[in-house]
Amino acid sequence: DEMPFFVPGHEQLVLHQADHIFAPAICYESLQPSHAHVAANLGADIYLASVAKPAHGIAKAAVHYPEIACSHNVLVVLANSIGPCDNFVSVGQSAAWDRQGSLLAQMDAESQGLVIVDTAGDTAIVLTDDSA
Repeated sequence: DEMPFFVPGHEQLVLHQADHIFAPAICYESLQPSHAHVAANLGADIYLASVAKPAHGIAKAAVHYPEIACSHNVLVVLANSIGPCDNFVSVGQSAAWDRQGSLLAQMDAESQGLVIVDTAGDTAIVLTDDSA
C-alpha cells in the first residue's frame, strides 16, 4: 500500500550524529529482515522505524522489532501514528527496545507524546501532555 507514495531507492540512508549511526526505515521496509541487515552492515547502532499500524500490526511489531534489536545489536525506536489513517485506526504505542530486545518504554494507545531515549545508558521515558 506504500507503492503509490514512495519510490524505491538504491542505497540505505544512514545519519551520523555524535558517536551514533542512525538508520531510518519506513513501515514496509522496516518489516523486511534484509533492511535491518543492510543497516547493521553499514554500522548503524540505532534503527528508527516510522510506521502507521493498527492493533494487529502493533502486536506483530512487538515481536519483530525486539528480534531486530537482538539480531543486529541495535537500539530500536518505533514511532507509530495514532488515530484514523487510510482505512484503519492507528493505535500509537510508539516504543523503544535496547540492544538485547528488552522494552525500554512504550506509549499507550490513546496519548500523543514522545518516547525519549538516552542512548548512553539505554534508558527511555515517555512524555505525554498529561506528564508535562
